Amino acid sequence: MPPRLESGAEAPTIQIPTPPLIARSEPERATRDLSALPAAPSAIESALRGALRAKDPGTLAHVERVVGYARAICESLAQAWCEQGRDIGLLPSPSVLRRAALFHDLGKIAVSDAILQKPGALNDAERAEMCGHPDAGRGMLASFGGEHLADSQVLAGVLHHHERWDGQGYPGGLEGEGIPLIARIIAVADAYDAMTSARPYRETIGPADALMEIERSSGTQFDPEVAAAFVRCAPRLGFASPPFCG
Repeated sequence: MPPRLESGAEAPTIQIPTPPLIARSEPERATRDLSALPAAPSAIESALRGALRAKDPGTLAHVERVVGYARAICESLAQAWCEQGRDIGLLPSPSVLRRAALFHDLGKIAVSDAILQKPGALNDAERAEMCGHPDAGRGMLASFGGEHLADSQVLAGVLHHHERWDGQGYPGGLEGEGIPLIARIIAVADAYDAMTSARPYRETIGPADALMEIERSSGTQFDPEVAAAFVRCAPRLGFASPPFCG
């Protein structure tokens, strides 16, 4: 854990490897290269973003969009909770949500390029490696992210963003409200962007169809309240809600 800095003290730095080294697909190399991150929080974030960009520029663009969608969902939830008299202090803070959303796919730097870019279905071994990315990302942040990124809520969001409301997700098979709220928010934001962005293994769908799929999967894949919050804020994000949304 990097030491705390006294006020006005200059942040100590450690030699950062070039991004291509971090971007190697082997998990042990990725972990070793991340151990050379600098101590200052802003420099850590910058280096991790560089690692994502070097691994796959599309992944960095994806997580940056997810940050915006997750923020909109949280703002929509806050408005609804205020109207209902619920404690909005239970929602993740904007800064914590931003960090968790930004680095939710950090573990993909430890997944082989052949798997990430495979145009067809994954076999069992490939699927197991891909499904390990939330735990890998959590481990990287816990080990090398410093106090700024190793926050318990940030780690929970990274680890559990592929859990499902019905308990059929991974890595923990958590169900319903047993899934941390921050992860339930990121799950919806992540799924929407995945559906509407180019991926090697499937065709892109339009915003309206993606929103309809989010609503269709409410109560099975997604937290119904979070899914509804995203649909409500769709017009503000620049795309229309499905015609049957209330």
